[in-house]
Amino acid sequence: MLSKGQGKTIRTYEQLVCALEKDNRADEACRIWEFKIAHDLQSVPWRFCRLMLGIYYRNNKLDRLVKLFKNLEACGRKPPSKDIVRKVEDAYEMLGLVEEKKELLEKYKDLFDKPSSNDKKKGRQFKKIKRGEIFS
Repeated sequence: MLSKGQGKTIRTYEQLVCALEKDNRADEACRIWEFKIAHDLQSVPWRFCRLMLGIYYRNNKLDRLVKLFKNLEACGRKPPSKDIVRKVEDAYEMLGLVEEKKELLEKYKDLFDKPSSNDKKKGRQFKKIKRGEIFS
């Protein structure tokens, strides 16, 4: 659990890490993550974890990406969306870890079976367009 006031601190660190990455200072962002945040992955929001996985992915730090994902799994945390699994899948493929990639896809195949929130949004937009065409 986050202690009183820690939620605001986590959000502040998240904004700092995001700003550093946008300023092409990903190494500094990674250091802040490792020294200040990564020691307690149980209480870090998925939004922040997704940010760090993305930073590792975009900056070709694939070994760190895989390590972070495995540490999150070790804490009993499952990825909430398939975009995270896809990044890890790509990292496994680029690192030549074909067996791990297959295991990952098998483990999280249920994420790929159900429609994502983006798919739901597209479906609503499609229905609105279709209704508009019918009444035009």
